[in-house]
Amino acid sequence: MVKHQQWARRGREGFTTALPGGYPNLLARSEISRATASYGDNMERLLRAKETYDSDNVFSSAIPLPSRVSSPV
Repeated sequence: MVKHQQWARRGREGFTTALPGGYPNLLARSEISRATASYGDNMERLLRAKETYDSDNVFSSAIPLPSRVSSPV
């Protein structure tokens, strides 16, 4: 039993490192900060793509995204 528990813990730790905010498709709409953390440095690029290809926000329910993480200064 201990061997399986160790395997599960290592897997969980690996996912925590790879996806610090959690798996985006499984997050609730209210978990915008976790979705932002999940995408890390790619969030700004994802938001630009969303603004370009989904400006009417048709796919708003897919993944909780903020309207804008940061504005270029």
